[in-house]
Amino acid sequence: MYMLQGRWRCFIEAHFVGSTTAYYAGGPKIGTMQKYFDRIEYFKNNGTIGVEAGSVNAIIELAQEIFNTAIKELQSLEKNSIQNSLEALKLNTNINSIISLSKNALDARVISLLNPNNSSMALASAIKNLDGVEFASCDDEALACMIRDYTKRFETNNNLWANILGAKAYLKNSPDTKIYGFIFGYDYAFDSDIVGVFFSYAKAKSSGDNIVNSSDNYQLGIYSKSFFGNSELDSKIYYGISKSDYSKNVLNSIYTADYDTNFAGIELEYGYVFDTNNIFIKPLIGLNYNYIKTKDFNESGDINLHYNKTTNKNATAKLGVELRKYYDEYSYFYFKPALERDIYKSGTDSVANFVGNEYSIISQADEKKHTYINTTLGAEVSLNNSFSINANIGAKLRNNEKIYNGTLGVKYKF
Repeated sequence: MYMLQGRWRCFIEAHFVGSTTAYYAGGPKIGTMQKYFDRIEYFKNNGTIGVEAGSVNAIIELAQEIFNTAIKELQSLEKNSIQNSLEALKLNTNINSIISLSKNALDARVISLLNPNNSSMALASAIKNLDGVEFASCDDEALACMIRDYTKRFETNNNLWANILGAKAYLKNSPDTKIYGFIFGYDYAFDSDIVGVFFSYAKAKSSGDNIVNSSDNYQLGIYSKSFFGNSELDSKIYYGISKSDYSKNVLNSIYTADYDTNFAGIELEYGYVFDTNNIFIKPLIGLNYNYIKTKDFNESGDINLHYNKTTNKNATAKLGVELRKYYDEYSYFYFKPALERDIYKSGTDSVANFVGNEYSIISQADEKKHTYINTTLGAEVSLNNSFSINANIGAKLRNNEKIYNGTLGVKYKF
């Protein structure tokens, strides 16, 4: 039940009592209350106030009616504002967008390492480096050994890479979110494995419904890709921290808060590659799990609120296909459409209560399972033997939620 008569009485007295004319002339107006101020002004302008007892009683009744109406409308307005805050906080749009962004950047990164033209380059490099080398033994086994060593030396690459990140998320009945930042990483390519680390930073901002929410988001992770014949297994483990601050405007009063969110997850993806006329087709399946925890915090303003901590757990399954086309040793194009479905979803309700008061406003956790269309495509073009640039765009869509993202990057191989 949302009845805080005593608290709102203090709020009304602090903001409106003694300032009726100022309130009427230029201050905030509250819906249907305006007609009551019009009637008071009528009495005042016609000299009725203070002349007749009946007029005094009428003014008292009007004042009480204004007071009661103000309480009801302020209660409704503040409750809606708090509900909007709870809804915005529990969506974790910034974190989900950043997870998708880093996933797309890593997909593009690994695809560039799968270029089959690298094998011919490795052999060419071995022959070039063997030119003029004298062997103690000239049998085929010794020569094969030397070629293998040089080939491995060429194929086992150190790679530094970096991408600029950008995304925009649209959710029905919720503020839009804009994100920009960067991601960079290092990986080491073995014969049948690729192992790397990455770090990302992104600034996110959402605004709407008189609420502005900004956050600094940091993510650190490890990724790998293993090969078993035509099979490919991708994995990623990550951990992140989001430091947020938000403000909202209610009746020209500003409320502010700072809060922290931790998130972690693991992603696995398996696919089998078919080579058809230099176009590689890989049907794939995947499983993702992430955990998001927002710590409790206080909101400061004319009326102080406390928001309880929340946790959200989500597991999704993915079914899709990856199409890859390599043009030369450095250039490629890929397209990766997929369907994602929530298979497990659990979370705690978002709860806000006035500091020192037992009454609470609750927004229930969204545990409804959804299906998404997730599509990415991208390309890379070489500048020289060491440097290349790449661009990727992606979208994660359902009826009431749309997240678009893109990356622009550079890679240096040594």
